[in-house]
Amino acid sequence: MTRPNDVIFRDGFESGDLAAWSGGKLDNGDVFVTPYAAMVGNLGLAIEIDDNNQAHLTDHSPAAEARYRARFYFSANQLPMAATDRFTIFGIYTDTALIAMLEIRRDGPLMQMRAVARQEDGTQRSSTWQTFDQNGHAILLEWQAASAPGAADGWLRFAIGPNPPVELPGLNTASLRVERALLGAVTGVDSGTRGAILFDEFVSTRW
Repeated sequence: MTRPNDVIFRDGFESGDLAAWSGGKLDNGDVFVTPYAAMVGNLGLAIEIDDNNQAHLTDHSPAAEARYRARFYFSANQLPMAATDRFTIFGIYTDTALIAMLEIRRDGPLMQMRAVARQEDGTQRSSTWQTFDQNGHAILLEWQAASAPGAADGWLRFAIGPNPPVELPGLNTASLRVERALLGAVTGVDSGTRGAILFDEFVSTRW
């Protein structure tokens, strides 16, 4: 169970607007709350992808978090993608740099997701691609900074629905702290990707 003081940020979009978020890149109205995006309750978040622009929400609630956990519902059942297209749907960052992200891609007829983590030296480590159907699933991402400089004991974990979590252990990340999170078409949209991605019931916690 999550204790109330562990919660960093929560939005189920039932307010009907985006006022809870710190801001974002709304791309001329392509980021909006609508009933057709609902996976929990009556309303959810839709991101219309009609160009290659970034279209996302930003949360600045994290405050130098050494541990960060995010859970949200995600659906790509309104998203045709060309073969090999991929882009980022969620990312956590320091004030200036990426810490970790979730990418989706089309691999032939399959939709897949993976986690990517950045280390202190700028190198990245990626999980294997995990196949999922395009209907709504709960997505979980958990990140823990390394315990001390030079200690490669940080880790990243993510899971899709009821599938077993996928882990990236042994990360050198002692100096990294989460200061913001981005949700949506965060970066890397290709011209063969057009349609909509749907989100609902976002919550982040310190654990």
